[in-house]
Amino acid sequence: MNSLSDSPSPQVAGRSLLRRGLQYLDELGALLMAALGALTLLGMSNLTRGTLIDWWVRLLQGALGWGALAVALGLLGGAYLLLRRERLQLNGAAWLRLIGIEIFLFACLALLTLLDGLSLPRAEVGEGGGVVGWGLATLLSGVFGTWGRWLVLLPVAALSGYYTFRSLPWAEWVGGLRRGQRMPLAPAAQEPRPAQPYTPYLSAPNSPQANQLEKTKKQQG
Repeated sequence: MNSLSDSPSPQVAGRSLLRRGLQYLDELGALLMAALGALTLLGMSNLTRGTLIDWWVRLLQGALGWGALAVALGLLGGAYLLLRRERLQLNGAAWLRLIGIEIFLFACLALLTLLDGLSLPRAEVGEGGGVVGWGLATLLSGVFGTWGRWLVLLPVAALSGYYTFRSLPWAEWVGGLRRGQRMPLAPAAQEPRPAQPYTPYLSAPNSPQANQLEKTKKQQG
């Protein structure tokens, strides 16, 4: 009877099982992202072939052109950050940095298309910034003109890239990878040291304090 009464209810057991399953979602998501990023890199390098991989690579290259490489690297980086989600402190600055990365990527796609000659047929086969970069470059060309598009894209790409990458702790990350450690984005809070036991002050021999203490002991004795 006691064993039946002490057993958890189905609702409590279900919540515990759900909580335990959610703990493994991050690892599963990171594994899938890392696998997709690695397969994308291998497919772009023609090191592996397959119907799905070829379709995926053609889709990325047709949409983003040379920027498809950023998607593969972003998947690998996202998998790494997902594994370290508990150690990361995602504040407002982190989300602004994510927006800065997106602005920097789209500005670079438009610039790549302009450098490639603003050709739609070449963009459709994955050259330059792809169809997305061609659309952005065409829109900016119609609004700002031939020289105005450069005057808009270059500062936007430079400022967004500077804001995004200037505050990242590259030295700590590289050092942590070399040592095989997982370095947090922010320094960990130091634990307070235990209080040292009090030890009475011992005066040096033949000092005035020591002589006075010896005289006091003799008088008391």
